[in-house]
Amino acid sequence: MKEHQMKLAILNQLSKGGFHSGEALGEQLGISRAAVSKHIKGIQQWGVDIFRVQGKGYQLAQPMELLSEQAIGDALTTPFELIPIIDSTNQYLLDKQDLLDSGSVCISEYQAKGRGRRGRQWSHRLVAISIFRCIGV
Repeated sequence: MKEHQMKLAILNQLSKGGFHSGEALGEQLGISRAAVSKHIKGIQQWGVDIFRVQGKGYQLAQPMELLSEQAIGDALTTPFELIPIIDSTNQYLLDKQDLLDSGSVCISEYQAKGRGRRGRQWSHRLVAISIFRCIGV
């Protein structure tokens, strides 16, 4: 998950709206403009449309609200984990089923290697949907 922290930090800044220069993003996050550009390309691979305008910077094509652990916690009474980027929510819960309470939920913004029914590949764009999976229900 650590490899995604910088991308999520950039995405969090972009989700505030407006244009953000690569220089300003780099200064806020302690990385170079080139590194910002590299991370932006990675975010785009997640399916997020980002505009790049010379002299202005980067802007999300569509407004986006990232999942909030606080808001989810206020709405759920079930134990849950919010893992923004994960290979598979289902596999995560299966791997931890001996450690988690029955009914535990894993919520993710994006699954890189999710599986659908009958072993089919499951993919979705970031923030397009959230994945819920319960154990023991």
